[in-house]
Amino acid sequence: AWVEQGIAPSRIDISTVDRTKSRPICAYPKKATYVSGDVNVASSYVCAIPDSRHDHDDDDHDD
Repeated sequence: AWVEQGIAPSRIDISTVDRTKSRPICAYPKKATYVSGDVNVASSYVCAIPDSRHDHDDDDHDD
């Protein structure tokens, strides 16, 4: 286990109970970012630092 070795994982892949979907859980400040392939498979994602310029609130316009 990583606790005994003192090195925390940078990513842990989790899946639904029926194992039909999986996603990575990334170490902060990174987040799962889709790259390509099946959106239901963890290997289709990488852990990356989000682009701070991206505005997540589509209703907030600078008009």
